Amino acid sequence: MTYLPAPALPDEAARLAALAEYAILDTDREPLYDDFVLLATQLCGTPLAYISLVDRDRQWFKARSDRGPHETPRDIALCGHAIAQRDVFVIEDTFADPRFAENPLVTGAPHIRFYAGAPLITPEGHAVGALCVADRVARTLSAAQRDALAALARHVVSQLELRRATMKQARTLAALEASERRLLEANEHLEERVAARTLELRQLNDDLSAFGYSCAHDLRTPLRAIDGFSRILLEEAGEALPPDQRVCLDRILANTQRMGELIDAVLDFSRIGSKSPEVQRINPGLLVRDVVNAHPGYRDDRQVRVDIAPLPETLADPVLFRQVWQNLIDNALKFSRSQPVSEIRVEGWVEGNRACYAVSDNGPGFDPAQAHRMFRVFERLHPTSDHPGVGAGLAIVARIVSRHGGRIRAESPPGTGARFVIDMPLARTASPGRTPAAGKLKSMAA
Repeated sequence: MTYLPAPALPDEAARLAALAEYAILDTDREPLYDDFVLLATQLCGTPLAYISLVDRDRQWFKARSDRGPHETPRDIALCGHAIAQRDVFVIEDTFADPRFAENPLVTGAPHIRFYAGAPLITPEGHAVGALCVADRVARTLSAAQRDALAALARHVVSQLELRRATMKQARTLAALEASERRLLEANEHLEERVAARTLELRQLNDDLSAFGYSCAHDLRTPLRAIDGFSRILLEEAGEALPPDQRVCLDRILANTQRMGELIDAVLDFSRIGSKSPEVQRINPGLLVRDVVNAHPGYRDDRQVRVDIAPLPETLADPVLFRQVWQNLIDNALKFSRSQPVSEIRVEGWVEGNRACYAVSDNGPGFDPAQAHRMFRVFERLHPTSDHPGVGAGLAIVARIVSRHGGRIRAESPPGTGARFVIDMPLARTASPGRTPAAGKLKSMAA
């Protein structure tokens, strides 16, 4: 007995991989696929119809109209020939076709005399099986029936694609759920570690602040003694001292004064770290005006002009926020001292949910590349001889602003002095208006 066995296709490996992606082989019957078979028999007027999926060594039926076996060997599968075509493959009379006359499916059950198969071609172009109809008598299909069978085969492929997409979505969802579970577990552990580390850092910070405060406080007593005895010596024996000894004594007094300023700065810096801000609604315009009006006098020949623009309200500790303005105004006045007229501008605006403020002066400015150093405690960008101070004012400002959830940055546009910009939480219901000093140039002289 001889017959033409079903051929292997050139894209066999890719075709089998495409079939495997549907994960449909050896699954249970499904009414939808049974409906496709029923429609095929009615469209073509045949008693037999099958959805055949051609595996490596077998053809397996997802649906069939009769009660035959679920699969047959691939080499006798007529659908194995159909998948080698791009159009509907028709055998009008298997008895008259020497390729199939002795095929076991022709000579035995289901006794196929007529066969027509439309290949199931995936979007990637791989034929994974066929939707076929058969009869036990010789016959033919009209052009309309062929077109209908091909269209129905495309619908079968669409259903297979839907199955693949659904499985992919399910796998993706399962992976996302697994990732979410891992993320939640990681977050729980992370939150625990962060909480423990935060508590540890807070304790270390409190200890450091307390240590700094204690050291600075304990240094005051011997420093006062040095300063006091030096002044007594200067008053009682100053005229009798040789010039070089008098110079040494003056240096001792100057350095004790500077040491006192450093101790005060350390104490101020430590207090900020240990004090929790008592936040309330603040009108910065009033604070700035009070700071400007209460500032110590200047040289007789010095003039200062301060322009205070409208400032939006913010949420801050009034005592600490006043110190911010005190230090910024003091810094602007100090570094513009060399100018015939010190010009200072205070302005504000709103960005989203942040209240922004800027203090500008007409001093010498600074190297923008060194801006990051300005907010470190005891860091200085200018010699003490040019601009007195210990280098703690801006560090205190930065620490206060940070304690309020704000930020500060320094700018120095060429030839325009220095500009310090801070942003703070905005008081949402605020209706910023001009302060009594707003929009006016206020001249002050000592």
